[in-house]
Amino acid sequence: MADSQELKEKFNEVEPALCSFQRDQIYRMLEKARRDLQEANDYIVRRCPKCGYVLKYGEKWLGGGFTNGEGSKPMWRCISCRKRFTKDHGQLTWHSQQSQAVWNTVIEKTIAGDSIADTAAEVDVRPNTALHMRHKILKALEEAEEAGPVHLRDQVELDEKYVQYSHKGYNDTVLPGRKRGEAASRRGISNEKAA
Repeated sequence: MADSQELKEKFNEVEPALCSFQRDQIYRMLEKARRDLQEANDYIVRRCPKCGYVLKYGEKWLGGGFTNGEGSKPMWRCISCRKRFTKDHGQLTWHSQQSQAVWNTVIEKTIAGDSIADTAAEVDVRPNTALHMRHKILKALEEAEEAGPVHLRDQVELDEKYVQYSHKGYNDTVLPGRKRGEAASRRGISNEKAA
């Protein structure tokens, strides 16, 4: 494998022959690799997700190889149970080939309400991938909401909304049927509407 100096020299030789799209792709790939390496160096797991073993002072996980695929991640092996795991076991990025930086951008775009196409273009992934990432985020939010109560702060306002009763599927109603979108026979609050 060539060292970084040899790679720089080869890239400088080839760069003038590349079109702007190819240069941009290479620069993006290099930037992605730099971010991934920085994240991998900064993050430390203290508890084994498989058996719950906690590292003691001075202990380190054993090397466990890498995951398969283009965005391979380092794996560690537990000292106690000898099972392998990645640093993001059980998190949003688990089973994902995208970096944490890409996930952060997708989360920001989801909160902002941007379209799937805009999100995909921003993080340089296919729209289908951005859609799957958004679904995973929304599923995690739904599970978090179901897990515990949501406490609202500051001022909260609730307004009533009255909708017309739907008798679809009931044969024994005394009210006549109505077409979809048809207005009620009386304006305002009446026995034809439910809050």
